[in-house]
Amino acid sequence: MSGYIEDPRQCELIQGELAELALGTLSGRNRSEGLDHVASCARCAAELEQLSMAADTLLQLAPEIEPPL
Repeated sequence: MSGYIEDPRQCELIQGELAELALGTLSGRNRSEGLDHVASCARCAAELEQLSMAADTLLQLAPEIEPPL
């Protein structure tokens, strides 16, 4: 972090997008803004890390093949 002071309003705006960012489904400008914010906000970076680990765990639990219909 480069002396950036966390802005709680910015954190509130990004909170709804952290799960999509963790899953890799957030795109475009929202993704860019989210990544910029997370790079400078320890609180949101920590939450993104937790969400990413949860998403990775869920993917490991998912079956490797599709069940028959």
